[in-house]
Amino acid sequence: MVGGPRRLRGDTRTGPRRAGGTALAASAGRGAGGGVTTLRPGPSATPRAAAHLVRLLLATGPAALGWGAAAPVAVAARRDRDAVALIRGAERLTAGALAERVRERAAELAVQHSPGTRLGVELDGGIPGLVELLAAVVAGCDVVPLGPRLAPEERAAHADPVVGAPRRGPGRVRTLSSGTTGVPRPGAGRLGIRRLLQLADLDRRIAPPDGALLVLAPPDHGHGLSAVLAGLAHGRPVVLGSGLPLEEQRALLAETPATVTGVPAQLARLDAPGAWRGVRLVVSGSSRLDAGLAERMRAEGARVLDAYGTTEAGTVALDGRPLAGCRIRLAADGAIVLRSPGARGWRHPGDRGELVEGRLRVLGRTDGRLDHGGELVDPARTAAVLRAIPGVRRVRVEAEPHELLGHVLTAELHVDPSAGLDADRIRSLAEPRLDAAHRPRRLTLR
Repeated sequence: MVGGPRRLRGDTRTGPRRAGGTALAASAGRGAGGGVTTLRPGPSATPRAAAHLVRLLLATGPAALGWGAAAPVAVAARRDRDAVALIRGAERLTAGALAERVRERAAELAVQHSPGTRLGVELDGGIPGLVELLAAVVAGCDVVPLGPRLAPEERAAHADPVVGAPRRGPGRVRTLSSGTTGVPRPGAGRLGIRRLLQLADLDRRIAPPDGALLVLAPPDHGHGLSAVLAGLAHGRPVVLGSGLPLEEQRALLAETPATVTGVPAQLARLDAPGAWRGVRLVVSGSSRLDAGLAERMRAEGARVLDAYGTTEAGTVALDGRPLAGCRIRLAADGAIVLRSPGARGWRHPGDRGELVEGRLRVLGRTDGRLDHGGELVDPARTAAVLRAIPGVRRVRVEAEPHELLGHVLTAELHVDPSAGLDADRIRSLAEPRLDAAHRPRRLTLR
């Protein structure tokens, strides 16, 4: 790095000199090792986030504050009880009806479980699962969303209630994250004033315009659940599109929602000439957005926002610029280190990137894991499961590039001829321990 370490600030009005519209100043890089480039929010980010947070709290009202993460439901009902809040296929639920369902189910759960109990909630993309999740939060339970992408053994590990230390107030959503272990585990769900400012800054910068919000990411995914809650908080009809057949998703897009949000692989599946005309905002996240896809969306009139973060830290940057309270450091080798109010200490997400005109651009991974449609895939995990099957002598798992998903896995196995193993038998033995992303697309037996 020429000229020593640098600190980059998102606000261009301060600093001793300018380069690419961004103020530069010397930085010792304390906390994550010296000699790094640090990207911070501009000095106006926190005051603006604080002002926006006050507006959100005033709009929420004192009753809804006790609902925690489910507060957007109460906000939507307070704004207009008769407005459509959720849409899934032919089912439509008004804001008032949604609030009543959540309230009634929360009362039942409060009788069944003590506050602080951790509950696994099955989500298939539909409205009933969302109601169950939101009601559990209101009842004071910590909720682990369980989606269809999990392996059966992973889902079973979180299905039974776990009694925690009693406490007052609403519960937390503890989205599963593989972190650095490759094994899904519940996040901490930390929430404080700095975390609220981070969320308020995100809401301020990503507020959906008037009109329907099509959510393609699944609600058990942090991206999908955040989008649903944001839509409810802003009074937008939320169309739940995750898990639907491709033709149904294309039909939903053809109805020209004002906002579309999903992971890049989901957006790429819908890409076609004219597909984005009339869409005013597209929000992508969870993996790297292809520049060509983003340009095609913009060419048809859509504003495109690219969110970056992790399950543990939440969204830390939007279009390469950090949110309030967040910092991103770039080591000399391009490794990304980040800090967020949503998680303790500095985090190493395993990504590498570069700075382009003062903005972070993610280039890929540093830890051997791969992107599969917004999911992190560890080939070593797949190899270990296959290797544990009796009769398998050697295993080689490789990743192949995939136009939409980024990567898919393939496996070559050397098996004992007397073991009676074929590809179908191996799949049946491995699938209970592997989620969909870790299952090889192709098995070759030797």
